[in-house]
Amino acid sequence: MQPVLKISPSWIVEHKQKSWLCANISIGDKKITPYFEVENKFAPYLCTERADPFFILALSCATINGFDMECEAPVTDTLYFNIANYLVPTISKFDQGRKNIQILAPTAPPLENAGAVATSFSGGIDSWYSVLKNLDHPAQKFRVSHLLMHNGGVQPIFDQKKAMLDEVARALGLEAIYIRCNYFPLMQPLVTSTCDAIEYLAYPFALQKLLHIFNMGTGVPLDAPFR
Repeated sequence: MQPVLKISPSWIVEHKQKSWLCANISIGDKKITPYFEVENKFAPYLCTERADPFFILALSCATINGFDMECEAPVTDTLYFNIANYLVPTISKFDQGRKNIQILAPTAPPLENAGAVATSFSGGIDSWYSVLKNLDHPAQKFRVSHLLMHNGGVQPIFDQKKAMLDEVARALGLEAIYIRCNYFPLMQPLVTSTCDAIEYLAYPFALQKLLHIFNMGTGVPLDAPFR
């Protein structure tokens, strides 16, 4: 019988310039404490009220290895409904490397947010397209206000990448968000690849009290495997 992947309630650790959103993830005897790191000015928006970011972060590991999931803290009800009823059954049906798992978690309504609109940004063609497409959207609530860059859960964001993001954000009158996670080295060998499309969404969910909309540009076709 496979062990259950369990996720604890999350908490915030404040450092001199950075803040971490942390939670414990356990699978049998394996226990890790991944975190999402942001600049302190974004600490008020880190989400401890919902298990969402860590739930999404660990979802690929669970479906690949066949671990049922259990969250102690609530998962946003709409997120839980879509993942449990649509995403997991669909990817397990069409991707032989995924299993249809059970998810046990209390649910709660979506949290209020500050109305920001972020777009993932790497400097590539796909992210530039997403930014420019939504930069001057006719409706104010859909206009991009922030550029988000993350490290894919593997290594720090290089200084030149940060400098590029800062320069682009200043030129466009936007605000830059750097968010780093230490998940992938900790979870090996249960995960072997870097951040996939599902895990990517854990980053904006860590800041869901800030974000109203998150745009993600990708060059991966819809019929590509989820791995």
